[in-house]
Amino acid sequence: MMPVHAIRANPEATGFQPDIAREAAIRYVLGRRCPQGGYSFYRTPEWGVEEPNAPDTFFALSSLRLLGVEPPQADRTAAWLSDLQEPDGGWPTLIIGWAADAALALLERGPRHDPQLWLRTLWTQRLGMANEHRDWRGTLLSLLQLTQLVRRHVPHLLPLGRGPLAHLLMASRCTDGAWSVPGADLETTAIALRLAQATGLQIDRHALTAWWRRCEDPRLGLRLTPSAGLTSAGTLHGGLEVSVSLGLQPRHLNVIATQIRLLQHPSGGFGARHRALATLQDTWLALAAANLLGKLLRENDHE
Repeated sequence: MMPVHAIRANPEATGFQPDIAREAAIRYVLGRRCPQGGYSFYRTPEWGVEEPNAPDTFFALSSLRLLGVEPPQADRTAAWLSDLQEPDGGWPTLIIGWAADAALALLERGPRHDPQLWLRTLWTQRLGMANEHRDWRGTLLSLLQLTQLVRRHVPHLLPLGRGPLAHLLMASRCTDGAWSVPGADLETTAIALRLAQATGLQIDRHALTAWWRRCEDPRLGLRLTPSAGLTSAGTLHGGLEVSVSLGLQPRHLNVIATQIRLLQHPSGGFGARHRALATLQDTWLALAAANLLGKLLRENDHE
């Protein structure tokens, strides 16, 4: 194991250090690995709980990549992920399929069975639900995951979905240019923006920029909504993702760095908020936010 040191995102540019304990984060992620090869944030072998799942495995592998660490026994992990796919090419659920396929891609593997037929059917079903009452955040996230699967395996279907997806993005957008109804937040907006970009759809960049600026806060760095008094791993990651995509330079980079540091739990992982339970998903969100912050700092240093 490499010595403990902080992830430094060019601190000289602004005079601060994010102070993320890298080795502690590595120990946390590797400690979530189950004997089967997958990962689970709630793994407690002392209680006999060894239940890996596809999303946690994807978040763990993504975190290890951000930390510059090769996953141990990659073949065993890939075999476990491959076993999640059904013989007809589908997966038990969309979230399992998305996570398993994305995790296999990180390991430079593909699915064991061709998923094209399953994806064609699911693509048609999901795009045909445009007029149903829905939880917009969950809907947009599911559509993004499905779009990413389709892009990898049946990309020629994407043009056929642009019309329905544009309708859904318009229906779920608030009048202030962000997502979703009835009240926009940074996490959902980042999801919607990624969905629009993945399908080549245009957005109102001017309106979204004005709304994003109102989410900046001198105490929190970035807050969930323009009127919220809280931030989180998802908020910081989503807000930084939007800023990079729109070419915006945050005003409170040092505060954002402090907020990311405060998310790190004594276990080495990261929680959704300060002092919250560490999870693999929030660990990935925080590490990805730190990575985006480093990119913004480097750009700021070159100006």
